Amino acid sequence: MMQKTNAALLLIKKALHAGVKANYFLMEIWFTSETMIKEILNTGSM
Repeated sequence: MMQKTNAALLLIKKALHAGVKANYFLMEIWFTSETMIKEILNTGSM
C-alpha cells in the first residue's frame, strides 16, 4: 500500500505531466513536511 504522501506526490506529478500549470500547492498543515516540500520543488514546477 502506498503512503498518503507518496500518493499525493504521484498525483501532483501526473497533473503537471498532463499540462496543469501551478504556481503553488495548497495542503493541510498535518500533511506537510520538509521532505514533501522538497519533493514538490524538485518536480521542476516551481
